[in-house]
Parts: sequence; C-alpha cells; structure tokens
Amino acid sequence: MVAFDVDYAKYSIGCTVIYLAIKKAIDEKAAEFHFLWGGSDYVTHYGGDTHLLYTTHNFRSNNLFYYICSYRIKIKTLAQRLKHISWVRPLAPYYLA
Repeated sequence: MVAFDVDYAKYSIGCTVIYLAIKKAIDEKAAEFHFLWGGSDYVTHYGGDTHLLYTTHNFRSNNLFYYICSYRIKIKTLAQRLKHISWVRPLAPYYLA
C-alpha cells in the first residue's frame, strides 16, 4: 500500500535520509561525502560540488565489444557535432539517448 499526505510533502523522505547520512558522516569525522552519479538538485541544495567522472572500457582490439563500443562512441561524437545543424536537430535525440 502506497500513501502520500500532502501536508507532509515539505518533509521529503529523500531529503531527510540524505540529511541524516550527511550528519552521520560529520559525526564520524568523514573528510568527504559522495552524492554518487548524476546532477540532481539535492547535490547543490546541500552545497555539493560537481566533479567530472569518467568511465573507461578496455578491450583488446580484436574483440567484438571493442568494435561495438568504438563505433557507438564515434556515432555519439558525430551526433554531438551535428546537433547544432537545423536539419539534423530532429535526429539528434535518437543518437544521444
């Protein structure tokens, strides 16, 4: 059963849990608190800084997944470059998903 009371909407359970996690980290004298992936509003709400995170894939050059990943990256890069051209713009969402 799911229930939601509008009167308590301002007491977001997500914000409360994050607050308590940060409080516990401070109590344990943690040097950093990682908000995990994504650029959600709560990160800036709690004063978090954004850092670029990268994912790498290492394959041998004769591996099928190497070719799939490399061509996917090439297509995504091309779509990023072309999305500013007016006649290409409607196609860009398909390649940037």
